[in-house]
Amino acid sequence: MDVINDIKDDPVTFITNLYQSTQNWRNSQEKRWKRFYKLYRNHRDIAAQPFKSNIFVPYIFSIVESVVPKMLGTIFNTRPIISVAPRKGSSVNLAKLLESLLEYQLDEEQLEFFTKILEFFKECVIYGTSFAKVVPKFNDDELSTFNYIDIQPIDLFHIFPDFRATSIRNMKYIIQLSYMDYEEREDGTSWFL
Repeated sequence: MDVINDIKDDPVTFITNLYQSTQNWRNSQEKRWKRFYKLYRNHRDIAAQPFKSNIFVPYIFSIVESVVPKMLGTIFNTRPIISVAPRKGSSVNLAKLLESLLEYQLDEEQLEFFTKILEFFKECVIYGTSFAKVVPKFNDDELSTFNYIDIQPIDLFHIFPDFRATSIRNMKYIIQLSYMDYEEREDGTSWFL
């Protein structure tokens, strides 16, 4: 009950405290992630290697760039990519229709699903974890009819999950750091995406 009262009394302080506690936990993680990224990008500290003839083999880069296509090939080479099984008592025809819809959307080039999922998996291979949002998009008509599903990979350095949880389902919060222009803030059009 105290948590609910804290949120009602001062939501900004409550959210700021969550953000700061997650930030403190992430400090050790971020050092590792930055080291992994430097390994992937073949960053060399010239001061640590003062000799002129220092051969550097981009081993990590080659591993990442060979593992990611294998992972994607495993997922995208089987059809259907996502199987929809009806629950007990549900319509089998509706499940097949949903499966066809998802298959169409995954193949649609305009949605750039493959590019987004490639980015998601590459980040997962480099850092050991990655995050993405699955956002339903609706038409701007009176009924707000469903249009498609969008996948948005989130940069690992912009996500602050509940570090006490063991899975996404158990998390009480996930904070996503985002930036907006001053004009957008004044309009109030893109507070929550």
